[in-house]
Amino acid sequence: MNKLNVRALNILIFFSFLPGFLLAQETLTGKTIEESTGNIIPFVNVVEKGTSNGTTSNMDGQFSLRVDELPTTLLFTYLGYESQEVRVTDTSPFTISFIESPQP
Repeated sequence: MNKLNVRALNILIFFSFLPGFLLAQETLTGKTIEESTGNIIPFVNVVEKGTSNGTTSNMDGQFSLRVDELPTTLLFTYLGYESQEVRVTDTSPFTISFIESPQP
């Protein structure tokens, strides 16, 4: 191959991988439980703070959320329990423990 073809091939390879680098996302995973009993709490709302990016934990309390970059802050809410705000700096799975809200 001549130098022009090699250069064109290098440019083509570079631009084919560029979108993956520019649009890289991180996937955060974890589970939601009740602190006092360790019981699973399903259907917890999980939202990336300052965005509309969110999900809900499943029947087993498991959740997965893709975020654009780390670190980020996640908000966890569930009726009858105190909301949790968690700063996430890596993609290691984590557990959110909920405490019941005080009764008025």
